[in-house]
Amino acid sequence: HRASVIYNPYFTTTLKLIHGTAFRVPNVDEANYEEEDYWKKNDDIKKEEISTTELILEQRLSKHLMSSISGYMYTMNDMIDTVYDSADDLYFYDNISKITAHGVEMGIDARLDQSTHFYANYSYQEATDADAETRLTNSPANLVKCGIAVPLVQHIVAAGDVRYESERKTVYGTRTDAYILTNLKLSTKTIRDHVKLSFMVRNVFDVAYDNPGGFEHLQDCIRQDGRNYIFKVHLYY
Repeated sequence: HRASVIYNPYFTTTLKLIHGTAFRVPNVDEANYEEEDYWKKNDDIKKEEISTTELILEQRLSKHLMSSISGYMYTMNDMIDTVYDSADDLYFYDNISKITAHGVEMGIDARLDQSTHFYANYSYQEATDADAETRLTNSPANLVKCGIAVPLVQHIVAAGDVRYESERKTVYGTRTDAYILTNLKLSTKTIRDHVKLSFMVRNVFDVAYDNPGGFEHLQDCIRQDGRNYIFKVHLYY
């Protein structure tokens, strides 16, 4: 369920108040997976439930420039996660404690024409286990992303984005390092209404970074891909 109230105090200003509720039933793996001497099935696992509330202010600064700021609060009950049972030395899926998250996000978006586009946004969030009163694992506090797309020559657009992510807590109590990733992309507009080409370089500067692992991994964090190249051909009929 989702409901919203939208108010325009001025022609260039929009206020939105959005509230929603949702649920997710356990998937096949979470409900039925079991493996001898490693993982056991939990017949009592229940659905997850979440409620969200968000307040958004959108302000048009000029014909081509839009800004926004929003604050949000999420509450999740019976979140499904991996649990270790020391009594029989087995892992299983279970509904853990109540999770709360709140944060703020700010952004700016500029569109000068159909091909020239710039954006930047910053978000801060705190996600905690309400019972343990500790920060949730695999949940960065600070995220920054900015990007630009500009036409180079006729039918070719160049784009790039930079993303910063602060440290994340792992299930073993350690923390990953913060990192900055840069991606570049060249793409064509649709050629003869049927073909579009693109070439991307991900992680341009070959940054070494890690994401948290789970209880099923021996290591606390897992090294991610370095620089890689992607060429795509899109066909339209």
